[in-house]
Parts: sequence; structure tokens; C-alpha cells
Amino acid sequence: MAGGEELNKLPILALCKMTLYGAFRLVLVLLSLVVASGYVFRPQPRSTSIRCSVESLDRPDVSGQLLAYKNTFPHITEEQWAQLVRLCEAMLEWNTKVNLISRKDAFNIVPNHIVPCLALSLLRRFQPGETVIDVGTGGGLPGIPMSIINPYCHVTLLDSNSKKMAVVNDLVQHLGLSNVDVVCARAEAVAEHRTFDFMLGRAVSAIPTFLGFSSHLMADVTGTDTDTAADTYTAIRRTDTSALPMTVLGGEGIGPGLLYLKGGDFDDELTDAGMLYYSTALLPHLFPHLLPRLLPQPCLLTLSLDPHCRSLSTLPHPPRCGRA
Repeated sequence: MAGGEELNKLPILALCKMTLYGAFRLVLVLLSLVVASGYVFRPQPRSTSIRCSVESLDRPDVSGQLLAYKNTFPHITEEQWAQLVRLCEAMLEWNTKVNLISRKDAFNIVPNHIVPCLALSLLRRFQPGETVIDVGTGGGLPGIPMSIINPYCHVTLLDSNSKKMAVVNDLVQHLGLSNVDVVCARAEAVAEHRTFDFMLGRAVSAIPTFLGFSSHLMADVTGTDTDTAADTYTAIRRTDTSALPMTVLGGEGIGPGLLYLKGGDFDDELTDAGMLYYSTALLPHLFPHLLPRLLPQPCLLTLSLDPHCRSLSTLPHPPRCGRA
């Protein structure tokens, strides 16, 4: 009987061996197919190219956009153009993490944000030793572009937003700008004895409010003859749509004071704002070859404050909240 039971087990053992052998061969075949395909172990060149093309669609060609304005700004050197390209690229990189400019407007960073800042240099190029402060600089505009193309003046970038100022400090270090100080503070906290030849601003707040917390930073126009100052500002006090004569665009036609950019106009903000001489003009009117018809159109205000109207209490401004 025992011999018969052993004979009955033989077909079962043979069947098990055949099954295991077949399964083993199947596994080997599948592994060889996977290795041969390389799908798991090697990245596919096609997916890489697709990823690169998608990334390129997310960023504008800032170098090409800036190149279109080279003839408009002949005083900007090749090295400075290269720095402006690096600035734009770094700002776009940071803008994915911190909102420096509107993300919907990132593709227009050159015409809508950089070029209006550069346009200030057509009216005034700062001289060696002059001091400039950009109040409410935000993402570093217009202060950083102006410090790039005016390397021999000293520029202070001021804002109370610590997150943005950390980015601005990184941009300054990235570009190697030795003529720039980054200060994270409110304008009211800056000592009154520290004044600057020029003050810059870009859409920070209404002008009376802006001057209310920052006018003490502007150097007094002492030793300046009133008639001479009036003549200087009369040269640019224009309300028509014609461009300024090139004699005014020599780079030194505007004296110390405020250069302020915003969209729209200043008509509703200038009354009783403590100004002595000022002018306003739409940038497309000043430089019709420079900017497209943007809405709202960038408007430039230039002014010099009356030294007797610098006290915060004499400038009509409502209490402000938030940063500036």
C-alpha cells in the first residue's frame, strides 16, 4: 500500500515543479521586457523637452523685450542692460513666492514696470554724490533700476514690509549693487536730520498722504533763488500732448525734489498739498515713442516742497494704515 501511495504522489510533484518552473520563466520574461524598455530606469527625453517648453511659456523673454528699448536709452551701457535682464529674471523667480508685482502682469514686467522707471533717467540722471531714497519701494521699483543706471549716486530703498524687503535685499546682493542701502522701516521712523536730494515713489498712496509721512526726508531747497527754481520747473510744466524738447531731456534739467509715478493723473490730489513748484505729465505724452497706450497711463509728478511747509502737521493727510 505504501508503494502505491508514493506512485500517486509522483504526478502531483511533477505538476508542482512544472508550475513553479513556468512561473519562474514568466517572471524572467517580464523582467527582461521591463529592463529592455527602460521606462522605469531611464527618464524619457520627450518628457524633459515637454517640461522645458512648459517652463519657457511661463516666463517672458525679458532680454528680447529690453532689447527693443536700447535706442531709447542710449546712456545705458551694455553691462547695465545685462544687470537689468538679471533683475527681471530674479524678480520673476521671486514673484512665484512673494507678490512683488501682479502675477497677471508678469509677462509685461518690462513695458509696464521696468521701462516707466527707466523713463525717469531721460528727465534726470543722478550725479556722483547725490543721495536718493525710494519710499515704499515694495519690490524694489523704481529704486533698483535707477541705482543700476546711476551707479555713482547713493540709493536708499525704504519699506516696512519685512517679507518684500528680504527679497529686495536678496536682489541687491544678487546684482552686486554697492551703492544701495536696504532699510526695513516706516518713513516716519527715519530720523528727520537724515535728508536726501531726491525722493522716488511709485503708486504708494495719494500724494497728500505720501508727503505727510515722507516730506521730512527731502532736503530743503536752501540757497536756491526762487526765480531760478521757477524757471527750471517752468521748462517742464506742460499740460498739452506734445513731447518735451530734447533740450529739457539732457539728464540734468530737474532740480532736487520728488519724482513720483502712478497710473492716471494727480488732478484730485495736488490741491493744498504743500507744494511750491511742480509739474505733471503722462509718460506717453512726454515720450510718445517710448510706451504703448497703457491703461491707466503712467503719470509722472515732479515737485519741490516749500521748506516752510515740511512739518507733518501742516500737510493735510488722513491717518494712514498698513504699509508704505
